Amino acid sequence: MGPRVVVIGAGVSGLTTAVRQLDAGAQVLVRTATAPIGIVSAVAGAMIGPVFGDPTDPAVGWAHASDAVFRRLPGTPGIGVTVRRGRLLCTPTFCDQLPPWASTVPGFRPLGAANYPPGFRAGM
Repeated sequence: MGPRVVVIGAGVSGLTTAVRQLDAGAQVLVRTATAPIGIVSAVAGAMIGPVFGDPTDPAVGWAHASDAVFRRLPGTPGIGVTVRRGRLLCTPTFCDQLPPWASTVPGFRPLGAANYPPGFRAGM
């Protein structure tokens, strides 16, 4: 059998981590302080987007894998997942233009300079 993994928390992130570990062959134990129905993830939204970093960093791969899974969930009976459009805005202290990977994001659409809030130089 695979490695033994303990996941702390049964919210969206914890359960997603547990499923991915199970899919990879791990023996998974999920521990949580409260029943999942009573936590923020039961009623709150979440935002996932591109991860900054070295493409060989495992976190970048995990983010891409999670995004692909989340995009398949809407419309599945009993799941309750909806994917909505978000915005990425750049300030002069962070960037003067969108990062090169921005156009690879599913649904990418430049915001247009006329729609930038004051103080922002790029957005999608």
